[in-house]
Amino acid sequence: MKYKIVTLAALACLALPGTAQANWKYSRWGMSVDQVIAASPRTVHRIADIEKDRVGELQRLAVGEVTEGGTKFQVQFYFSPGGTNLQLVRYEPAEKMTCTDEGVVIAKLLGNGKVTETVESTDIGDGRKVDITYRTATWTGTQGDEVQFMEARAFNQSLDICTFTFERAGGRG
Repeated sequence: MKYKIVTLAALACLALPGTAQANWKYSRWGMSVDQVIAASPRTVHRIADIEKDRVGELQRLAVGEVTEGGTKFQVQFYFSPGGTNLQLVRYEPAEKMTCTDEGVVIAKLLGNGKVTETVESTDIGDGRKVDITYRTATWTGTQGDEVQFMEARAFNQSLDICTFTFERAGGRG
C-alpha cells in the first residue's frame, strides 16, 4: 500500500509548477547528455534510461555527485526524449536523511524561499482516502528559472518524500 501512496504522491508532484536556476553549475539548459558529461569535473556519468525513473517524459540519463553546505548529494540530470535537451536537475542526499533535515540544509544554502502549503485528499484504493500535505519552497533566479524544494507528507501512512529540483524558466519543453 505504501508503494501506491508514493506513486500517487510522485504523480501529484508532476502537477506542481516546474522549477530551476539559470543553468546549473557547469551545465546549461538544452545541453545533450554528452555535453553535460564533457562539461562536468569528471563526476558525471551516463546511465541507462529506466522508465520508472522518468519525470513525465523526461529521461534520467546521467548522474553525478556534488557537495553543498557540507552535505553530499547525488545529482540526477533529466533530458527530453533521446537525451538531446537538459531540462531538469534533481538532488538526492547521498545518505538517508529526513525531509525536514534536507529542508534545513537547503534553507542554509538558499535562504528562505516562498513557501506554499496545500492538502489533497487522495484515493488510495478500496474506498480509502489519505490526506497528503504538500509543502513547497520556491526561489526564483534572475533569468526566471526557479529552484524548488517540495515535501509530501501523510502522517497516517508514514509517507515522507521530498524533491529538490532545478528547472529552466518556462518549465519543460
